[in-house]
Amino acid sequence: MPKLGCITPSKFKAVMTKGRNKSQMWGQTALTYADELAMNLIGVETPDISAPALEHGNELEPFAIQAYEMENFVEVVKVDEPIHHSELDYVCGHYGWPSLYRWHH
Repeated sequence: MPKLGCITPSKFKAVMTKGRNKSQMWGQTALTYADELAMNLIGVETPDISAPALEHGNELEPFAIQAYEMENFVEVVKVDEPIHHSELDYVCGHYGWPSLYRWHH
């Protein structure tokens, strides 16, 4: 479900979908996500999606985070509150924040 009516990084691609022809500015995926965001803003919950591929991704997410940390020399810090984009208030994420601890030579 959209968090606090914010566009989340994992759904940003949905917002960017175009319509099938020039007269349609937004694609159906973008419109469906906009409906979810609007419903969330007025307090209507949308059901969470469950699928084997999503469950698999959730199981492997800690390993992906660990690989990202090792490759980029950062630590992803888990947060309890959504992190809002510094310039775009309507964009927020809820997972973690890379805390830089670059190695210096």
